[in-house]
Amino acid sequence: MVLLFSTIYVKAQDYNISFMGSGESTVVDSVVVENLTQATTLKLEGSDILNLVGTLSIDNQVDDAQDVVIYPNPMKQISRISLYSNRAQNVEITISDVIGRTIIRSNVVAKMGNNIFEISNLPSGIYIVKTST
Repeated sequence: MVLLFSTIYVKAQDYNISFMGSGESTVVDSVVVENLTQATTLKLEGSDILNLVGTLSIDNQVDDAQDVVIYPNPMKQISRISLYSNRAQNVEITISDVIGRTIIRSNVVAKMGNNIFEISNLPSGIYIVKTST
């Protein structure tokens, strides 16, 4: 029996940003916006509103507050979820199959620091592990 786990971090955020001046002049003629990731620039008129739309994607970067490692992966009989938390908090661990059915859902209390949870008795397959606080 071989089990393969995948961790997914999904992040998206939309922002609307408007500009106004303060001090002697409250008028903003223009604003230059630089996208450092894509090395592009955009010049906006002072009355324009900048609409930043987050892209929903699978992200391999782990949030500062929570680092998750699953080992061994692939799993033969037993695997462990190592979860680092920067503070004591409630964490929900959900294990789903590839078609989205929840196989295990567990609410645990993670202490500050490293926490280890054991997984066993899963049928062969590919699973998605989601942690949420």
